[in-house]
Amino acid sequence: MKWRSKKFHQKKSLYDPKFIHIHKNIMKIDENTKLQKAKNVHWKSVNGEAVLLHFTSGDYYALDSVGTFLWSKINEQPRAFEELLNCLEMEYNCSKEQANKDLKDFCNSLVAEKLLEFTSGAVN
Repeated sequence: MKWRSKKFHQKKSLYDPKFIHIHKNIMKIDENTKLQKAKNVHWKSVNGEAVLLHFTSGDYYALDSVGTFLWSKINEQPRAFEELLNCLEMEYNCSKEQANKDLKDFCNSLVAEKLLEFTSGAVN
């Protein structure tokens, strides 16, 4: 799963392995981790990709189709990590191990950019 980000005229790949390595251990994610969109983030779907704007920083990001699928699920309502993992497995017919790794990387990257917030605890 890959996704891109743009900081106005400066391109930055948040899926770069160096970036993931730096931010990989932001938070220990388990099946009860609840994920939600940060309040100061607004988004729109453009040609099948989510374009996210972080109002505080002024940065904007483009997600690929997989990232857009996940973002739309989180945007509907806060979701448990396990629920997103199951959606990802079903939609893209991938192994649980690969989906788990990719989803953790995706979530940690979004948290590092302050686009996504998560807390441990049961989802209502």
